[in-house]
Amino acid sequence: MTASPSAKTGKPKLAFRPLPVPQVDVHGFWGDRADAVATRTADILYERCVEARMLEQIDPDRPSPGIVIPFHSPSPDEADRQGAEFTGSTVTTQMFWDSDLGKTIETAAYSLYRRKNPELEKKIDAVIDMYGKLQQEDGYLSSWYQRIQPGKRWTNLRDCHELYCAGHLIEGAVAYYQATGKRKLLDIMCRYADHIASVLGPEPGKKKGYCGHEEIELALVKLARVTGEQKYMDLAKYFIDQRGQQPHYFDEEARARGADPKAYHFKTYEYSQSHIPVREQHKVVGHAVRAMYLYSGMADIATEYGDDTLRAALDLLWDDLTTKSLYVTGGLGPSAHNEGFTSDYDLPNESAYAETCAAVGLVFWASRMLGMGPNALRRHDGTRPLQRFDLGPVARRLAVLLRESAGKPGQAQQVEMAPLPVLPSQYRTHGRLDRQLYLQPGRRCAGRPPLWRLDRPFRHVGRPGQPDADEPLSLGRRRRDHA
Repeated sequence: MTASPSAKTGKPKLAFRPLPVPQVDVHGFWGDRADAVATRTADILYERCVEARMLEQIDPDRPSPGIVIPFHSPSPDEADRQGAEFTGSTVTTQMFWDSDLGKTIETAAYSLYRRKNPELEKKIDAVIDMYGKLQQEDGYLSSWYQRIQPGKRWTNLRDCHELYCAGHLIEGAVAYYQATGKRKLLDIMCRYADHIASVLGPEPGKKKGYCGHEEIELALVKLARVTGEQKYMDLAKYFIDQRGQQPHYFDEEARARGADPKAYHFKTYEYSQSHIPVREQHKVVGHAVRAMYLYSGMADIATEYGDDTLRAALDLLWDDLTTKSLYVTGGLGPSAHNEGFTSDYDLPNESAYAETCAAVGLVFWASRMLGMGPNALRRHDGTRPLQRFDLGPVARRLAVLLRESAGKPGQAQQVEMAPLPVLPSQYRTHGRLDRQLYLQPGRRCAGRPPLWRLDRPFRHVGRPGQPDADEPLSLGRRRRDHA
């Protein structure tokens, strides 16, 4: 079945949209933290990319680095099962390097707007030049599938983050254009988006696919808004509408590559919120980051198309999360097994996974829920994750990371850490402190290292409270901002 447009759509009732970051001048408490990102974090992110050998992978003028980070290994119980396919063995976090570079470009863009940094700008321009050389004539662009595993593109959307990486590169392109006026990467990503639309979609002869890790949906909305091209908005809507339709695309895709769909590592498509069509989803399930990105994209599409069916689903999902599955700190997703949700009110302290990326995603979703109409309770719930990040007792530009267990106050640990703008008082990665995960980008932790996680709230901080609207006026909490 191919998704068809909802009949209950029309002109948006309320059309709040985030302002481009350069149109918001942030001062005071938030401004200090944005300055810290601009002066230190943006440069550190680029350096981490270089150290991880990411630039070797995207530069066609250099030899391919090959597989730097090994594919995931099965757990002992999975390895003991005869004939079972460990689907995680198809994944290495090196596949996601394009997304890391996209986030780094996005951070650099907002930093360059706030504070001139000619050296960093020159480095980012060089990265963009590499992507320009790497892009194929048909518009396709994936350093992994072009340089490491050629010949396998569009064969495993379920596991391998192909569209997710495209989404983060699109976000980086939009931000860099808005901040610097340079549109080379924007044009590159428009060509890639055009290629994606030629391969995936509802039309006959196209694959009826979508990404296992949502992200491209909200990115395409940004691309449509900055370019004025409705085709990108329509592609984002297709990805939302098609998700979870039957026959299930991930089943068909697995069979096409000779795999058994039943051997899926996570057992259920709840993991990627593709178990049922999105308008029928009323319970927050699966991988927490993926869920937040999906709901953000759904809210964007609901706003742009005036889609009441999406609004109704989002209201139910929001209530389910905030009343049954959200920590008082704004953390979410208690389980390390699926990096996400389990059962109602399962909110342990000591073993809480509560990935930072998920809390960042909640901030994005909350801002978009407000975009569908002012709501004081949503605004309050949406600021809780920001308070978790930013109101901790640790000062800006730390040289060490202090982590205090939520369940054992007073028992702190310390580890060497590159300077950061600010750090939360409760910070955990896979329930433990791991120096290698903190200092080496691209390790197994699928959410990316903390540097990529923590800069995102700061570089977006001006956007949720200063929306652009077609008609009504909405004022959020007082800040020393100017729009």
